[in-house]
Amino acid sequence: MEQGGHEQVARHQTLPSDCCSTTITDLEPGVTYKFIVEALTSVKTSMDSTASDSTFSDRRTTNVLSKSITARTRAPCEAPQPIITGYTPTTVRLHWQRPLLEAAAGQRHDDSATDQRHVRLSLEGYRLDINGQPHMRLTPATHECTLIKCRPGKTYSIMLVALTCTENAKKARSKKVNALIPGGLVSGFCIQSFDTIG
Repeated sequence: MEQGGHEQVARHQTLPSDCCSTTITDLEPGVTYKFIVEALTSVKTSMDSTASDSTFSDRRTTNVLSKSITARTRAPCEAPQPIITGYTPTTVRLHWQRPLLEAAAGQRHDDSATDQRHVRLSLEGYRLDINGQPHMRLTPATHECTLIKCRPGKTYSIMLVALTCTENAKKARSKKVNALIPGGLVSGFCIQSFDTIG
Protein backbone atom coordinates (compact mmCIF):
# COMPACT_ATOMS: atom_id res chain seq x y z
CA MET A 1 0.00 0.00 0.00
CA GLU A 2 1.33 3.46 -0.84
CA GLN A 3 0.33 6.48 1.20
CA GLY A 4 1.87 9.87 0.64
CA GLY A 5 4.68 8.35 -1.44
CA HIS A 6 5.70 5.87 1.27
CA GLU A 7 5.13 2.15 0.93
CA GLN A 8 3.69 0.32 3.90
CA VAL A 9 2.76 -3.32 4.42
CA ALA A 10 -0.99 -3.31 4.85
CA ARG A 11 -1.83 -6.87 5.89
CA HIS A 12 -1.72 -10.56 5.09
CA GLN A 13 -4.66 -12.81 4.46
CA THR A 14 -4.37 -16.59 4.93
CA LEU A 15 -6.48 -18.73 2.61
CA PRO A 16 -7.09 -22.49 2.36
CA SER A 17 -5.05 -24.39 -0.23
CA ASP A 18 -8.08 -25.08 -2.46
CA CYS A 19 -9.01 -21.38 -2.68
CA CYS A 20 -8.43 -19.61 -6.01
CA SER A 21 -9.98 -16.18 -5.31
CA THR A 22 -10.66 -13.76 -2.47
CA THR A 23 -12.11 -10.32 -1.82
CA ILE A 24 -10.06 -7.66 -0.08
CA THR A 25 -12.21 -5.29 2.01
CA ASP A 26 -11.68 -2.10 4.03
CA LEU A 27 -9.48 -0.42 1.41
CA GLU A 28 -9.04 3.34 1.66
CA PRO A 29 -10.11 5.61 -1.22
CA GLY A 30 -7.43 7.08 -3.46
CA VAL A 31 -4.68 4.72 -2.32
CA THR A 32 -2.46 2.58 -4.55
CA TYR A 33 -2.19 -1.03 -3.39
CA LYS A 34 0.24 -3.71 -4.47
CA PHE A 35 -1.01 -7.30 -4.18
CA ILE A 36 1.22 -10.39 -4.15
CA VAL A 37 0.01 -13.96 -3.82
CA GLU A 38 2.36 -16.19 -1.84
CA ALA A 39 1.90 -19.96 -2.02
CA LEU A 40 3.44 -22.23 0.61
CA THR A 41 4.25 -25.53 -1.11
CA SER A 42 5.71 -28.84 -0.04
CA VAL A 43 8.37 -30.31 -2.35
CA LYS A 44 9.58 -33.92 -2.27
CA THR A 45 13.39 -34.00 -2.00
CA SER A 46 13.97 -37.74 -2.39
CA MET A 47 13.51 -39.73 -5.58
CA ASP A 48 13.39 -43.04 -3.65
CA SER A 49 10.49 -45.00 -5.10
CA THR A 50 10.69 -47.84 -2.55
CA ALA A 51 9.10 -45.84 0.21
CA SER A 52 5.35 -46.39 0.13
CA ASP A 53 4.52 -43.21 2.02
CA SER A 54 6.37 -39.99 1.84
CA THR A 55 7.60 -38.80 5.23
CA PHE A 56 8.23 -35.28 6.37
CA SER A 57 11.98 -35.97 6.39
CA ASP A 58 12.13 -36.26 2.59
CA ARG A 59 10.10 -33.09 1.97
CA ARG A 60 10.85 -29.41 2.31
CA THR A 61 8.64 -26.35 2.33
CA THR A 62 9.16 -23.51 -0.12
CA ASN A 63 7.43 -20.23 -0.88
CA VAL A 64 6.37 -19.22 -4.39
CA LEU A 65 5.48 -15.56 -5.07
CA SER A 66 3.31 -14.24 -7.89
CA LYS A 67 4.12 -11.13 -9.86
CA SER A 68 2.73 -8.07 -8.12
CA ILE A 69 -0.60 -6.61 -9.17
CA THR A 70 -1.03 -2.88 -8.62
CA ALA A 71 -4.48 -1.34 -8.22
CA ARG A 72 -5.68 2.09 -7.19
CA THR A 73 -8.95 2.59 -5.37
CA ARG A 74 -11.33 5.26 -6.55
CA ALA A 75 -11.66 8.55 -4.71
CA PRO A 76 -14.55 10.34 -6.38
CA CYS A 77 -14.97 14.04 -5.83
CA GLU A 78 -18.13 15.84 -4.88
CA ALA A 79 -20.51 15.61 -7.85
CA PRO A 80 -20.91 18.74 -10.00
CA GLN A 81 -24.36 20.30 -9.64
CA PRO A 82 -25.56 21.51 -13.07
CA ILE A 83 -28.45 23.94 -13.24
CA ILE A 84 -30.54 24.96 -16.21
CA THR A 85 -29.92 28.67 -16.81
CA GLY A 86 -31.98 29.06 -19.95
CA TYR A 87 -33.86 27.24 -22.66
CA THR A 88 -35.77 27.57 -25.91
CA PRO A 89 -37.89 24.94 -27.66
CA THR A 90 -34.72 23.48 -29.23
CA THR A 91 -31.88 24.40 -26.82
CA VAL A 92 -31.03 24.05 -23.13
CA ARG A 93 -28.25 26.00 -21.41
CA LEU A 94 -26.48 24.36 -18.43
CA HIS A 95 -24.11 25.91 -15.89
CA TRP A 96 -22.17 24.31 -12.98
CA GLN A 97 -19.50 25.10 -10.42
CA ARG A 98 -16.14 23.35 -10.42
CA PRO A 99 -16.38 20.50 -7.88
CA LEU A 100 -14.32 20.42 -4.69
CA LEU A 101 -11.21 18.44 -5.64
CA GLU A 102 -10.67 16.66 -2.37
CA ALA A 103 -11.93 13.31 -1.11
CA ALA A 104 -11.96 11.92 2.42
CA ALA A 105 -9.75 8.84 2.54
CA GLY A 106 -10.00 7.41 6.04
CA GLN A 107 -8.22 8.15 9.29
CA ARG A 108 -4.72 9.56 9.64
CA HIS A 109 -2.09 7.19 10.98
CA ASP A 110 -0.83 9.47 13.74
CA ASP A 111 -1.86 10.29 17.31
CA SER A 112 -5.01 12.23 16.38
CA ALA A 113 -7.62 9.55 15.71
CA THR A 114 -10.29 12.12 14.88
CA ASP A 115 -8.45 13.65 11.91
CA GLN A 116 -9.44 12.39 8.49
CA ARG A 117 -6.89 11.92 5.74
CA HIS A 118 -7.79 13.69 2.50
CA VAL A 119 -6.73 12.94 -1.06
CA ARG A 120 -6.15 15.79 -3.49
CA LEU A 121 -7.72 15.24 -6.89
CA SER A 122 -6.97 16.61 -10.33
CA LEU A 123 -9.84 17.45 -12.67
CA GLU A 124 -9.25 15.80 -16.05
CA GLY A 125 -12.48 17.11 -17.59
CA TYR A 126 -16.21 16.45 -17.72
CA ARG A 127 -18.41 14.02 -19.61
CA LEU A 128 -21.99 14.91 -20.41
CA ASP A 129 -24.32 11.92 -20.76
CA ILE A 130 -27.75 12.27 -22.34
CA ASN A 131 -30.30 9.49 -21.87
CA GLY A 132 -27.62 7.18 -20.48
CA GLN A 133 -25.25 7.62 -23.45
CA PRO A 134 -22.03 9.68 -23.56
CA HIS A 135 -22.75 12.83 -25.54
CA MET A 136 -19.62 14.99 -25.26
CA ARG A 137 -16.42 15.57 -23.32
CA LEU A 138 -15.63 19.00 -21.94
CA THR A 139 -12.36 20.53 -20.75
CA PRO A 140 -11.68 21.11 -17.03
CA ALA A 141 -12.05 24.90 -17.55
CA THR A 142 -15.59 24.53 -18.95
CA HIS A 143 -18.42 25.57 -16.59
CA GLU A 144 -21.34 25.80 -19.00
CA CYS A 145 -22.63 24.41 -22.26
CA THR A 146 -25.65 24.65 -24.53
CA LEU A 147 -27.44 21.59 -25.80
CA ILE A 148 -28.80 22.16 -29.29
CA LYS A 149 -31.18 20.32 -31.60
CA CYS A 150 -33.48 19.33 -28.74
CA ARG A 151 -36.83 18.01 -29.93
CA PRO A 152 -39.91 19.76 -28.52
CA GLY A 153 -41.96 17.43 -26.32
CA LYS A 154 -39.14 14.89 -25.85
CA THR A 155 -37.89 14.10 -22.33
CA TYR A 156 -34.10 14.08 -21.79
CA SER A 157 -32.15 12.66 -18.87
CA ILE A 158 -28.85 14.50 -18.37
CA MET A 159 -25.90 13.49 -16.21
CA LEU A 160 -22.74 15.58 -15.81
CA VAL A 161 -19.75 13.48 -14.79
CA ALA A 162 -16.50 14.91 -13.36
CA LEU A 163 -13.50 12.89 -14.57
CA THR A 164 -10.77 13.01 -11.93
CA CYS A 165 -7.63 11.23 -10.79
CA THR A 166 -5.55 11.60 -7.65
CA GLU A 167 -2.66 14.09 -7.70
CA ASN A 168 -0.27 11.19 -6.92
CA ALA A 169 -1.63 9.22 -9.89
CA LYS A 170 -1.21 12.24 -12.17
CA LYS A 171 2.41 12.64 -11.05
CA ALA A 172 3.08 8.93 -11.55
CA ARG A 173 1.45 9.03 -15.00
CA SER A 174 3.60 11.97 -16.08
CA LYS A 175 6.72 9.98 -15.13
CA LYS A 176 5.71 6.99 -17.26
CA VAL A 177 6.29 7.76 -20.91
CA ASN A 178 4.82 4.75 -22.68
CA ALA A 179 2.62 3.18 -20.01
CA LEU A 180 -1.02 3.95 -19.34
CA ILE A 181 -2.31 4.03 -15.77
CA PRO A 182 -5.96 2.93 -15.50
CA GLY A 183 -8.35 4.17 -12.92
CA GLY A 184 -9.92 7.47 -13.95
CA LEU A 185 -12.34 8.41 -11.25
CA VAL A 186 -15.88 9.43 -11.89
CA SER A 187 -18.53 11.28 -9.96
CA GLY A 188 -21.72 12.56 -11.47
CA PHE A 189 -24.96 14.35 -10.85
CA CYS A 190 -28.08 13.52 -12.78
CA ILE A 191 -30.79 15.94 -13.79
CA GLN A 192 -33.47 13.26 -13.89
CA SER A 193 -35.29 14.71 -16.83
CA PHE A 194 -36.51 17.84 -18.47
CA ASP A 195 -39.15 18.38 -21.10
CA THR A 196 -38.66 20.77 -23.96
CA ILE A 197 -41.49 23.17 -24.52
CA GLY A 198 -42.96 23.12 -27.98
